[in-house]
Amino acid sequence: MHKYKDIKDFFKKNAPHLKPTEELIKRMKTFREGWITKDISYNEFLTSPYTGVYEIKFSLLDDEKLMVEVFELYDWKELQEEVYKVPGIERYFKVASNIVYLTLVYTAHLYITAKNINKEKRREGVREACLILQLKMFASTYNHFFKHLTDEATAITVYKMLSYKFLIKQYKSWLDVFEYRVKTCLGETKDEDGKVSPNYYRLIRFTTKDAVDLLANIQTKLRRQLVEIYAVHKKVVDNKLQIKQEKSTFVGGEENLEQIRNLTESLEKYTEFIKQISNNSNNFINPVIVDIVVNLFNKLEEHNLVKFLKCMTDDNFIKPEERYKILEDILVASYKYLQRKGINFRDKTKVPTAVIQLREYWRGSKVSDPLVVNTKKKLREYAKACLRKKTEWMLVTLSLGFVIYVFLLSLEIDKKE
Repeated sequence: MHKYKDIKDFFKKNAPHLKPTEELIKRMKTFREGWITKDISYNEFLTSPYTGVYEIKFSLLDDEKLMVEVFELYDWKELQEEVYKVPGIERYFKVASNIVYLTLVYTAHLYITAKNINKEKRREGVREACLILQLKMFASTYNHFFKHLTDEATAITVYKMLSYKFLIKQYKSWLDVFEYRVKTCLGETKDEDGKVSPNYYRLIRFTTKDAVDLLANIQTKLRRQLVEIYAVHKKVVDNKLQIKQEKSTFVGGEENLEQIRNLTESLEKYTEFIKQISNNSNNFINPVIVDIVVNLFNKLEEHNLVKFLKCMTDDNFIKPEERYKILEDILVASYKYLQRKGINFRDKTKVPTAVIQLREYWRGSKVSDPLVVNTKKKLREYAKACLRKKTEWMLVTLSLGFVIYVFLLSLEIDKKE
């Protein structure tokens, strides 16, 4: 006589508090965003198509934080032993028996079958659980193959040699690959064989075999891609096939010079514009952009941002030359970063992408660019003096909000031309 009937029975008895709620979605999202932004290399990896360049890890501390702070499973290490008592969960299948992975797919099952929340929230719950699952799974496999990081020139060569059978060639970034897998689990797109993925039905039924097969399927597909990419990587290294990369960000003769020249001209135009309107709060404060920025940051309150914008236009609060220096430094650092990422922010369709990229770049705790480090430090000091509050997260968020606001406001000059 087994202690548990199946994997659902196991979770119902050991985690009865797990429910498909909006609050749990928020906790999963906070965890995922925190993992992505704890190091700039994590975001660089997710938004790039390259493999082996960036160090990414999903540590035991990440497991602990996920299981305790998100799922409130304080005895999760004991549950790892307990789950082996479920018929069909075999200890020697390391991935399919892992309590963290099983908790994530069980959570996805709760959301996809939920009756108490709307379709949008059901989808969001499945997405968060499946993204975290893949981040953990990919990081583990990735570090097995790429114990030693490679240079970007090698990674670019490897990428160029991959055929379009690789999802990373079709979707252009690892985050987009993970999003594709989310859609297959939701039944929103066809799998590689042109049919609705079996994972969609497995997630709904969620028998023990379904849970095991679902995890094995995702792991196999991630691992297969990495195995084949590593084989190409080894070929490139062994045969010294690296494409020569110049030190400048853009590569390509006259085109390179033209891009650099365009960037320089853009910087002069945008920085002069932002300086001119920064002397008057009525010109500097744009309600539409304020609203956009507030919605980009959790807990950034509109009245605090507006107050800070007013302070930063007041000559009695900040000397004009100091204000101009900060504004210019924000734009120089931001434009250089977007240039490095190959994002043409003058194409209005690319602005949302540019904004998200800049938010994560400026938020990164390990950014080494002195211009970014010093500007963030100065902005926190001014924010503290303006609001007269010492809460660190508030000052940091307000400073980051100001950076994104200045970037978006600088683009307003294009509407005047």
